[in-house]
Amino acid sequence: MIGASFIGSESASCLASKDREVHLVYETEYPLEKVLGKEVGKLMHKEHEANNVKLHSKVRAVAINKNSDGQVTSVTLSDGS
Repeated sequence: MIGASFIGSESASCLASKDREVHLVYETEYPLEKVLGKEVGKLMHKEHEANNVKLHSKVRAVAINKNSDGQVTSVTLSDGS
């Protein structure tokens, strides 16, 4: 999931609850930090970790990689991961 505002955070939580491997990518230190502040962001961070969401903070997506059928296979992040 790219972006950790309301839609990104809610989608990540929903998918994780269905036993999906979920990665949440966002540019701030904590999810929802821009709209709800650092303290709420810290709480959301802990909640996502408790639900096994893989968090990638302070990075952004620089490439969305696809196979020959056009399906997304991976995302390259600004930190090289």
